[in-house]
Amino acid sequence: MDHLDKIKDMDLNEILGTVWVREFIDLYLKTVFKMEFEEMYTRQMKEDIKNDVLIQFVSFILMCHTPYINPYITRLTNKIGKTIEVPDKMNVWDFIAIASKSHDNDLDLCRFDVHDGWVYFKTKEEKLLVGDTIVRTTLMEHAEKIKKMDIPEIGQDFLRTMDVLFDLKSKIRSRRSRIKLENFDGEIDGEMYPPCIKNIILELETGGSPHHYARRSLVPFLFAAKFNPNLRLFEDDEVKISRATDYATDAELEDFIKDIVDLFKDVRDFNEERTVYYLKNNLGITSEKIMHCEYCKNWKNNGLEYYCTPDVICGRRDVVHPLDYLIVKVKNSQKAEENKK
Repeated sequence: MDHLDKIKDMDLNEILGTVWVREFIDLYLKTVFKMEFEEMYTRQMKEDIKNDVLIQFVSFILMCHTPYINPYITRLTNKIGKTIEVPDKMNVWDFIAIASKSHDNDLDLCRFDVHDGWVYFKTKEEKLLVGDTIVRTTLMEHAEKIKKMDIPEIGQDFLRTMDVLFDLKSKIRSRRSRIKLENFDGEIDGEMYPPCIKNIILELETGGSPHHYARRSLVPFLFAAKFNPNLRLFEDDEVKISRATDYATDAELEDFIKDIVDLFKDVRDFNEERTVYYLKNNLGITSEKIMHCEYCKNWKNNGLEYYCTPDVICGRRDVVHPLDYLIVKVKNSQKAEENKK
């Protein structure tokens, strides 16, 4: 958000009515989602700071009015987070203020060296993590404010014509997994998932890096949705201990793990061997029990609130778990099909 004073009097209608601005916005967004365009953008911008700031700021405003603002912020963070200069130490209260805005439990205070009221950063990775968090939380705060503002119709029209958004939408649709349910004559795609699960998948599919707890809830949700939508932590008010092998064959589990690995492969910290290890552990293949997707009441904190964007179905009294939402959607689909007969 530096240099904004250079464009403080801008007229968004006038700016978006300019051909070269629209062309540069489209190119800039491609540099964010497809790094190979960065050299072209830099060469054509010719170190024009004012216009560069203009393009970046207007692009941000436009993206705030699309479903892709979260992955966009993630990509921007990866792009500029490393440019933030983080000192070797930080006052513990300043650190807590930064960490409290983050949805990343990697900033848990116990993970750092704390002494005499100071948090010490001993590695480049620790500094990068803090720098990323500063950028990401700042952008998120600005995005929330911008979302509440309307953009002119010319902006909405422009968004509908942008190639990079078409590519994102196409990529997401093509990777939506399809599942079948017993006694359900039809297919269930990602559109039947609850908003929280959709938000996590969207972030993964566009190169984001979801919170640890979000990943931990996503995998058992997808597993249960595919093999047993009635799978819950509690059954008849008692904790149910089960493993993935109770519901799926070895071959089915192997295919499922491959699909999940493919979903996670664009994450910044992706490591296939480690991912497979955690998947098998969370599914109870190499551990004593399967992990469970969190109940809705637990999506209000622990970093999960970032993904919790309830809709009408979420507000139903009988929907207390993301899989309850899925079942409601399935039943609605069944009724719709029956009414056609």
